[in-house]
Amino acid sequence: MKRIKANYQTLHGLKNSQPKLRTCIISNCDSDLVTCISECCLNVLNRNIALTDCDKRKLHKHESVQKQFPLSDKKQLIVQRRGFLLPLLNAVLPTLASFIAAKQQ
Repeated sequence: MKRIKANYQTLHGLKNSQPKLRTCIISNCDSDLVTCISECCLNVLNRNIALTDCDKRKLHKHESVQKQFPLSDKKQLIVQRRGFLLPLLNAVLPTLASFIAAKQQ
């Protein structure tokens, strides 16, 4: 949770940035951000985050990419298959924001 909380602003920036800028950020990021994205994928795969039907449909076609995360070179996979990152962040960030806000109170 500390890692996600520390990288929340960067994840939010990735969600709102243009594709070329997103690729550049991911190519030059540290391992902490890559691990944070990997944790988000694992939480979605383990169904720890509730998804809407629309989010499930968008992420379903990228399920094989998400399953490769624990086994592969993560940064290279994110750069090559960046199409799954935006649906993932759109699904995960609202839940994370509410969870972080609840922890602060």
